[in-house]
Amino acid sequence: MSEFARRIRARYRKITKPRQVTLHGLKVLVDDPVVAANAKSFYKETYERAEIELLRATLRPGDRVIEIGAGVGLTAMVAAKIVGVENVLAFEANPAVMEVARKNASLNEMPIDFRNEILVSGEQPPATVPFHINKNFISSTTVGGRDGEADVVEVKAGSLERLLEDWKPTVLSLDIEGFEIELLGRLQGYGGVRAIVMELHDHVVGKTKADALLDQLGQHGFQQNPALVVDKTLVLERALG
Repeated sequence: MSEFARRIRARYRKITKPRQVTLHGLKVLVDDPVVAANAKSFYKETYERAEIELLRATLRPGDRVIEIGAGVGLTAMVAAKIVGVENVLAFEANPAVMEVARKNASLNEMPIDFRNEILVSGEQPPATVPFHINKNFISSTTVGGRDGEADVVEVKAGSLERLLEDWKPTVLSLDIEGFEIELLGRLQGYGGVRAIVMELHDHVVGKTKADALLDQLGQHGFQQNPALVVDKTLVLERALG
């Protein structure tokens, strides 16, 4: 697919303002008020492009994927095309965006399990976590508000440790605007996880904390694959016995 063709499609979509677009062979709603502020990224086909590219390079048939920070569900659906819908479990903190993800999954006849929870780790996890909802939904975050913040809601917390034990994922996919530092930083073990696809938000949390997280993941056996890096999104892999 040429960049020129992408630009032509983007220009046409900007003029016609379609109700939905097709990305990676999947239908995605773009006229919902929740996501309309970020419609340009769908028109230009840049929405979650790095994460999707790296997931496609990482996933194998038979993998079980936990998607954390699912957004409108596109990444989860791409994963489901590879491993099957029964092997994808997706979490989105923003309840309105999660409903768009469910609509997109229904539009594509992919009954993925989307859950409105914030995954946490540690010995005494809270019952809920405050979530800052930004008018541009992709900047919504658990690590403090940004310009344009519209609301703060309390979102049910779920235990990542319990999921690792009960659901037994082999791949984690994270795009959680800096909360990866706390979520993975408190985690004591990774069960059968062989790969982590993660956008590292060092511009949000600082390079020192980001580097410390990578060092900690290295102690659990995860090493960055230098061939699988796109911008700030990277893949960490480990060999399992």
